[in-house]
Formats: sequence, structure tokens, C-alpha cells
Amino acid sequence: MVCISERFSHEHCDSHPRPPLTSALSGTTAVLVGGTDHVLVTAGGIGGSGPVTGLTADEIRTTVGSRLQAAFSAARVAADRLPAGGSLTLTSGSLAVRPIPGMAALVSAVGAVETLTKALAVELASARLRVNTVRFGRVDTPLMRSMPGLDSDEAVAAAGSAAPLGRFATAEEAAAAALFLMANNYITGQVVTIDGGESLI
Repeated sequence: MVCISERFSHEHCDSHPRPPLTSALSGTTAVLVGGTDHVLVTAGGIGGSGPVTGLTADEIRTTVGSRLQAAFSAARVAADRLPAGGSLTLTSGSLAVRPIPGMAALVSAVGAVETLTKALAVELASARLRVNTVRFGRVDTPLMRSMPGLDSDEAVAAAGSAAPLGRFATAEEAAAAALFLMANNYITGQVVTIDGGESLI
């Protein structure tokens, strides 16, 4: 498996749309595991927040591009490189179904990724490649802990106590959802939510 993470920013994908991803799929790591069958794309930050009237064109472009361009770039390379039976797993967020004020750019970006998932699933089906997305809720990761007020175990526990299951997801639980989609050879074009029931309340 190859994971395309935040290090592939939209600027990198714009100026070098294929080489870094191609290297990831054909480099030493892939050889060591006997070839790459699955790609997971987690690229994209949490920037671009604020009232829509205050967002600049560059902020919108960066927020949307960091997620959508990364997904497109990974899809183009994966379509060329993955064998039949392989899969591409994208990521979005629960803001797609529970938007909040001041997050219009990010909501648009994750919504676009979910729509792209269905389009790619149809397009790549003839090559026997599957495409799915994991829609994450709040997950206890370094990215979350970089947010104001969430920089300690106590703060994260207190914030998570209001969730239906009384806590945020762990990184391992989040990863398990992606691994499930990779392992099941009859799932494609789907968005699987892992948010501990937060989208229900």
C-alpha cells in the first residue's frame, strides 16, 4: 500500500503532476512488499476557514486544490499503475454532511472528493479498480492536537466527552476503515463514515 499524505500539496501536484506519485508507486517500498495494490490519499489540511466574504481567491484555491488536485493526481497515476483488483481510497470529512459556518471552502473541497469517488468508480471499473472514500469525523491525531485548545490529553478527552461514544476516534480506528475498504473486493463508489455517530446528532 502507498499512502499519499499532506506532503503532496496542491502546488506540488500542479507543477509536478505525475513524477512524485509515480515514484511512490514504483519505488523501493513497493518492491519490498511485492508490488502496490492499494493507494490511500490523505492529502489536505484544514485551512481556508472564515466567512466566505473574507476568503481570498488564493485561499479558496489552496483549500480546494490541496484535496481535490491530490485526489485527481493520485487517480491518474493509480489508473496507470495499479493492477486489476487494486483500489484507490480517498478521504473526506464529516463537514460534507454537517457543514458549519465559516468552513465553506473546506466543505466544498470534501464534498467534491466524495462526488469524484463515484465518478472514478464508474470510470475505472472496466480496469477492475475500485475507488472509495472514508469520511472521517474527529480523530485524535497530531493535526487535531495542533488546533487551539486541543494540545493535551485532558483537553482532547474533555472535548470528546460530548460525542455519542464519549470520545474521539483513534488513529488506529480511522485506519481500520480504510483497510476494510481495501480488503473487500466488492465495494466501490462508496463513502464510509467513521465518526462515532456524531453525524446523527
